[in-house]
Amino acid sequence: MKNIIVIITLMLLCAVGCKKEKIAEIDKLPAATQTGANTFGCLVNGKAWVAQRNDCNFFCDASFKVIYDGGNGGNLGITGLFINLQEGINQGILLGFDSTNFKSQFIYNQNHASAIGFTFIDNSQYTRSWDSLVSCTGSINLTAYNLQTGIVSGTFEFTLVKPNSEAIIVTNGRFDKKL
Repeated sequence: MKNIIVIITLMLLCAVGCKKEKIAEIDKLPAATQTGANTFGCLVNGKAWVAQRNDCNFFCDASFKVIYDGGNGGNLGITGLFINLQEGINQGILLGFDSTNFKSQFIYNQNHASAIGFTFIDNSQYTRSWDSLVSCTGSINLTAYNLQTGIVSGTFEFTLVKPNSEAIIVTNGRFDKKL
């Protein structure tokens, strides 16, 4: 009988001590690298959001793209997609900015024409920084921008507020891509 009590006590102690560690949302994001690692991630309203495509057929777009246009001092378009067809989730984040040859930090200013724009897509519902009813603050910081090595890396954050909708708060954003 004593052995059974000892075994039950040990099992209870193990069950209490063997709790599964919860991973913090920020730890689910890719590292903020500058090596062309092909990563894109951020926190959206506090939840980890990493560009990926699940259950994708043969002709799928990449989950993360950088488009460079060398005209007018240089323009970059950066798109991260999160698509999970099984769960019906289809989201995207688009960052666009220009004059990349002249500066590394871009701050959104809604009062005049800005060199950057933000878009959050949720199942074909677009919230864009330049829409007249949307309030926006945000910035993009290029940490690596080298056309010779083809590496474009940076960090970003923004908040989009649309009337009668939940605010979209994007923090701890990072991207790293080889062109």
